[in-house]
Amino acid sequence: MDNLRCVRFTDPASALDALDRYDEGFMNFGVGTLYDILRIQEAAQKQTVPEPALIFGLYSGDDLCLFLIRSPNYSTWHLVYPQDAEHLMSSRFFDAAGDILARALFAIAGPEIVTALWGRREAIDAFLAVWISLSSAQGVRLRLLDPTMISRASYATRDTVASLPATFPNLDIAQATESDFDELFPQWLDFTTYAAGTRALDAEEAHLRGTLASGLAWTCRSDGALAGFIVSGRATRRTITIRNVYVSPEHRRKGIAEAMVRAMSRHYLGVQPVGYGVSMDPPAVGVKEIVCINVIDPSAERIYRRAGFLFPEYGPDGSPVGGYDPMTGKKGWFRSALRKVQPEDVASSG
Repeated sequence: MDNLRCVRFTDPASALDALDRYDEGFMNFGVGTLYDILRIQEAAQKQTVPEPALIFGLYSGDDLCLFLIRSPNYSTWHLVYPQDAEHLMSSRFFDAAGDILARALFAIAGPEIVTALWGRREAIDAFLAVWISLSSAQGVRLRLLDPTMISRASYATRDTVASLPATFPNLDIAQATESDFDELFPQWLDFTTYAAGTRALDAEEAHLRGTLASGLAWTCRSDGALAGFIVSGRATRRTITIRNVYVSPEHRRKGIAEAMVRAMSRHYLGVQPVGYGVSMDPPAVGVKEIVCINVIDPSAERIYRRAGFLFPEYGPDGSPVGGYDPMTGKKGWFRSALRKVQPEDVASSG
């Protein structure tokens, strides 16, 4: 691993220029976060970031193999890798990469900057092991918590997205607006409490109102009743991700989650007809080549696989079978996790 080198990008725009060729299914958490940061800056009418950017790329020769960036709205860091770097993924690589990246960030920011890290499990474990060691050497003792979330990430393309079924539920899927807020908010709270834990009501209200203003939230109604919602985000030049899928308890096991994911995938990929009452107009963020998703519930992978996402099936021994992109032959999914660290003098909630 002597050819690994770390590059610190001075600002999101220069990082985006360097990563444009890596705008693909495995990198949405990284490239999409860059786009989100730039959109936030533009909305705030800021031409430069107020503080030096903490954005790092790890290269093997001239090829990117890991990318580290922090979410603009949360304290979570993302550690992601391009699809073409899959062949590098090994224990030796993770140990070397984690050491290089952790030391590069620590030298600039110190122990408090990292509290949560999402990415491929082996990569984040290696990084956090070095981070804890470096912190300890400065007298800050950190505890590594059990994974907050274990998930799998995958994507769908125009070549894999599922056709509309011959018959499907009588649903009405429409872009959500501010007028939907009062009806949506209880469902939003139910979802966010499960996915992210309890936050202050004013923070959740602001989050939902911002989501509605973005035009990336959609409601699903069954016989006029609000059955659920779906939210997309991290739109890049080529990709977009489905961030949230929620179905109210009384409407579950009726095919509604699959219908929403299928409809939104077809909508953003420009595959017509979309069905379910979705407008034939092109997406406001433009037609994309790839729709990404990160799934926490293993049983839900079957639903999304039917919608065209490249999750594998599983053999009798639990080993994955398939899950490869039919056009490129590349692996179309990866295991991911979210792990947190906290000072040892803070009582664990677990």
